[in-house]
Amino acid sequence: TALVAGVHSPRYQIADVFRTDVAGIPGQYVLEIVQNSGAHLAGWFRSELGDPALAGRPDPELDKAAAQVATGCGGLVTMPYWNAVQSPFWDPIAHGAIIGLAGAYGRAEIYRSILEGISLTMATNLHTLADTTGVPLQSVRVMGGGQRSPLWRAVMTDCIGLPLTSCETEEISAMGAAVMAMAQTAAYASVEEAAKGMAALGDTSEPNLKNHEIYLELAELQNQAYPALKPIMDKQYQFALRHPLH
Repeated sequence: TALVAGVHSPRYQIADVFRTDVAGIPGQYVLEIVQNSGAHLAGWFRSELGDPALAGRPDPELDKAAAQVATGCGGLVTMPYWNAVQSPFWDPIAHGAIIGLAGAYGRAEIYRSILEGISLTMATNLHTLADTTGVPLQSVRVMGGGQRSPLWRAVMTDCIGLPLTSCETEEISAMGAAVMAMAQTAAYASVEEAAKGMAALGDTSEPNLKNHEIYLELAELQNQAYPALKPIMDKQYQFALRHPLH
């Protein structure tokens, strides 16, 4: 339900935007971005504010309506920290916010803004990762439930501004475990060889550069949201301790 991304690194590195894990390839590391509110946030909206009959499941009609909304939602900004925030602020008491609501906005606009908010955060984190490591990103591999939505896939592609290529395997974590296991047999000489032999890529989506420029502008607004709202969120947390919801 979280949104996770990372790159391999031949050396140990640390930075605010990522956490550092030991990689499956011996002697290497994974520099990993973690966003707590990924597919969970889209599911939360569909469950709490969508069609009750669907009980939070994907809603083709909602996706269709949100796809008709203009890129950038007229400046509506979602700070997608419903479950606090890890990359890049690591704040366990942060909360989410939708900034700029007005009477012109309905379910489709708010839903699209949520997808854009999650995707803009990923784009900012990825580009900060590239700046921090000095290694430019050329493409992104995508897997999991979110990329099955044509709308969300298009939004994510346009926000990042790079080609997104799907992985054919649905259960990518299980595939990773299988790769590690097979690398210890006589079938493959190394983890790298096992991965190349067992993994396969699917289709690629290309970014709409006009939309990407709009998202770069919207990202500037989103990036101002957390610093501006943190003092208020800290006070909200103290309020909640004195007056809990449940």
